[in-house]
Amino acid sequence: MNLFRILIFLTFLQVLAAAQSNWPQLRRPGGMGVSDDAGLPTEWGVDQHVNWQVGVPGMGWSSPVVWSNQIFLTTAISDGEIEQIKLGLYFGGNRPKPDDVHEWRVRCFDLHSGDLQWEKTVHRGKPSHARHLKNSYASETPIVDGERIYAYIGNVGLFAFSVDGEPLWERKWPAVKTRYGWGQPRRRICTKIVCT
Repeated sequence: MNLFRILIFLTFLQVLAAAQSNWPQLRRPGGMGVSDDAGLPTEWGVDQHVNWQVGVPGMGWSSPVVWSNQIFLTTAISDGEIEQIKLGLYFGGNRPKPDDVHEWRVRCFDLHSGDLQWEKTVHRGKPSHARHLKNSYASETPIVDGERIYAYIGNVGLFAFSVDGEPLWERKWPAVKTRYGWGQPRRRICTKIVCT
């Protein structure tokens, strides 16, 4: 369980509960990363301005996205030991390609209770590349349009589900070499997907 990820998750819950609006992509609609709600709390903690909390297995830097009463996020779970993140600026974050097996998952939670509604494993295997110590294998934020959730898992593929968790389609491709071999950056995948 990653405390940083839980705190981010709780922050999003508080913002979303106060705003009562959808947050379908990284940094909300329009990509501005701000809310129009002037009544949001300026401080929070484990027991301050938190309606509920839930542990998320694995590690991932993707931001949660929300549509209606559902929260979606991605995570990568290793069957081996994960080196803890070091805080601060430093050199030497390069790590070798791991030999342990990972599971990449898309998870859906109920906005009001935190109950897990569904979880899908989109890939299981050894990572095809190394990562920087300050990165994760689930860094890309999914997007949701009210009918479908699209999750891009760097160097694995793009996966589409209904908001009820039914697999719709997937597209896997070979790993792409990245600068220094650190893996994919954190970003939204796109604002529009066209299927023909």
